[in-house]
Amino acid sequence: MSLSPELLRALSALDGAGVSSPLGPYVSKELKLGEFYRRIVLAGITLTNAIGGGTTAPIVVQLTDHLGNAIDRERQVLLRIMGTQYDPADENATATLASAAGEPGSVVASATGWALIQTDATGKFEGTLTNAADETVYVSAGTPTAGVSDTSKACLVIGCVSEDVTWSA
Repeated sequence: MSLSPELLRALSALDGAGVSSPLGPYVSKELKLGEFYRRIVLAGITLTNAIGGGTTAPIVVQLTDHLGNAIDRERQVLLRIMGTQYDPADENATATLASAAGEPGSVVASATGWALIQTDATGKFEGTLTNAADETVYVSAGTPTAGVSDTSKACLVIGCVSEDVTWSA
């Protein structure tokens, strides 16, 4: 069953109306329904290829609410950096992610193939992918499957287009 955008907007407005829902270990057990809908996000990723022997590529992640509107809270999402598009188990890409100094968001934790990032209050993260190999890698954002560092920043990513970035000499 799918809910209309009008119904979703109405449900989002219920924050503070006493409506609650138990949501398990991700968030408090008595979370207002409006807050629940504010935790459902879409993720957009923008990447720029590194050519001419460059080893870094900028990355921008922008979260919106489930209706495509701006958000007003920090959120944590899991970025997958994959060697094969749409294959979250393929963490063989050699690119690594770092926060961009003075830019929105931060890297909470990372290793080869993944990073737990935190956006700023507008849902934005800017960072740098570094890679010494000539290859194409694919990046997507999803719900953190192994937890978050702060449950007040937990969210559910319901959509993200997998984007690619290429390093070439």
